[in-house]
Amino acid sequence: MVRTELFSSRRVIRAAIILGGAVSMVSAADTAPSNSPRCIRVSGFFDEQVVTSGCSSAVGLCTGSLYQGDLTADSFFTASTIVPTADTPGTGVVFATGESILTNARVGGKRGSLTIKNAAVFHTAGDGELLDVQTIVGGSDDLAGATGVIRAVGNFVNGAGRSTFDGSICLP
Repeated sequence: MVRTELFSSRRVIRAAIILGGAVSMVSAADTAPSNSPRCIRVSGFFDEQVVTSGCSSAVGLCTGSLYQGDLTADSFFTASTIVPTADTPGTGVVFATGESILTNARVGGKRGSLTIKNAAVFHTAGDGELLDVQTIVGGSDDLAGATGVIRAVGNFVNGAGRSTFDGSICLP
């Protein structure tokens, strides 16, 4: 019986040493330089309105907005496509794609511009419900190399609307 207790004690000690070594390795890895991007959670809102001046959209839709919250920026959206589906006559829902350029952007103590590719679903009737997946494909200055995704949900009626946003901006 003494031998079994000794054997069990050795196992516990060995497991503790292995676990302690693993924890030390993980701690060292956490402090080592990393090539992984640093992602910043953002949320807030923006008010937008149709803009005709400077609009180069092939489908005739551009908007301007001001992002407010964890991300602040001036934004200019240029629609590339507005695509109805077979269900559009019954639902009033269309898909829209385009590009937003966010200038004077500030996030997490960094400044610059962001380039975003938009893919949205828009209800053309009623309250003009809008869902927009905003994929960040680049940036400038402190935001050079930015990636990430922002989700926007809101309404757009009679050329104006408000959306809330949340997501992550990742910096190299």
